[in-house]
Amino acid sequence: MRYARNVCNCAPDPTNRSMVITGRYYDDPTRSRTVVIPMDAWRAMEGGALIQDAIPDISSDDREFLISGMSPEGWEKLFGGDK
Repeated sequence: MRYARNVCNCAPDPTNRSMVITGRYYDDPTRSRTVVIPMDAWRAMEGGALIQDAIPDISSDDREFLISGMSPEGWEKLFGGDK
């Protein structure tokens, strides 16, 4: 979640009680991604909860973006296989 917190634009959406996180991919700054997570999950992670525990229902691509800013294609290129 370090990438999301330090690099991305994080804007609360009080209507939906969520956090809207938008940023450019670290490995391809010509592309961006937006991830919306529940506000209680955001607070849990800010409090030290592991991302996979706080928001288990989001995709591994979304989780990786929030953690490192890496795109799915960048991950595949560097590491191959699944996350």
